[in-house]
Amino acid sequence: MESNPALPPPNDLAATWAFLESGISQIMNRLEEGLSYKRYMDLYTGIYNYCTSSRMNPGFTSEPLAGPGSNLNNNR
Repeated sequence: MESNPALPPPNDLAATWAFLESGISQIMNRLEEGLSYKRYMDLYTGIYNYCTSSRMNPGFTSEPLAGPGSNLNNNR
């Protein structure tokens, strides 16, 4: 049974890369060894968590964007 490292914090690039590096190496260079479903999903989840972390979007706000003409209804 293979030992899988714990998932890295979602906003830590260095930890995420270290976590992914061995999995990517296995896929690219040693695929004949196989890749368990759990290992595949851990790699996928590590990438997903990093890409969707709020640190990636520091200016994100839940307020709607104000585009051209957005102030037309404010004069009532």
